[in-house]
Amino acid sequence: DDPDEVWVVRAVESTRSTQGLSESYFALYARPDSRRFTLIGELEFQRHEIVLSNEELDLWTVPKRIRTLLTEDIADEVLEAMKRDTGDWSWNTAVKAVLSRTRTNTFTASEDDAASFMDEVQRDWAEDPICTSVVIIFWQRCLSLIAERHPTTVLTMHKIVKEFASLDSDDKGEIAHKLIMRYMPLKATSTLPGTLLAALKKQGWGHHEKQPLTCVHPQPVKELDQQPALMSAPAQAQQQAVAGSPQSGVKPAIDVPPKYCSSHDQSSKRAKMSYVQESSCNYCRNPVHTTYQQYFCCSACSAQHNKCTICGVDASCYVGNYIPP
Repeated sequence: DDPDEVWVVRAVESTRSTQGLSESYFALYARPDSRRFTLIGELEFQRHEIVLSNEELDLWTVPKRIRTLLTEDIADEVLEAMKRDTGDWSWNTAVKAVLSRTRTNTFTASEDDAASFMDEVQRDWAEDPICTSVVIIFWQRCLSLIAERHPTTVLTMHKIVKEFASLDSDDKGEIAHKLIMRYMPLKATSTLPGTLLAALKKQGWGHHEKQPLTCVHPQPVKELDQQPALMSAPAQAQQQAVAGSPQSGVKPAIDVPPKYCSSHDQSSKRAKMSYVQESSCNYCRNPVHTTYQQYFCCSACSAQHNKCTICGVDASCYVGNYIPP
């Protein structure tokens, strides 16, 4: 393969071969033909080597509401705390996780006492880990710290979520409780990889097997008087909708059918969440509320640029009149 881009990713994990947490760097790329994410291997800087792998891999991203609040300072502080507090990979914890497979490994909505809930969560943080514990603890610590540092912003970004509606910015413990229940409601010492992946999907995390587009940037909005004078009625509606960008000051039209690629041209092919989240169009940057797990652009920009509203690939051949609610 001749990749157009190679990414170097910093990773932290707990393994049987190392004490405490180990930090590594991995190189990966998207195959030019399939755009499938593929691991090149681990970078061994001291030996000037790459331990080759060539395995395909999936990437998961935290929902946008949290991603916008996660600063490098918060991530670094959490990692330092984990390096200080996390023990060695434990056979005892691994056996405990296997034996608890028949019981619930997630916290339930009935656990309404924030103080008791956080005590139980933090007890798990102090236990010796297995591989999945590192992922769960990292994000639970991040969510807790985000609630402490940015309570007002968290409540603003979750104003349409009923669990947060009655909370005040002074209720930092309650906010942390609700964030963990919403995005990472797992028990760190008894969750196996399959349970973790199923929970990420259920809680609305982004699942990426391949890179949908390469170097695609939002296009500038053209003024109406720069367009050809003769346009069909549908084209005029699309153009007026695209003009509704933050720069134009006009509210975007919502009655333009979006386009879908062959991978998303049926409702059953479009992964959805059980709740509404706020996203934004990659072209006009207007905010959009959607239940789709993956979202690329608004209906108007999808129609204007012939791009799939879900993933952004070419959808010029799609013909349909369905308008999402």
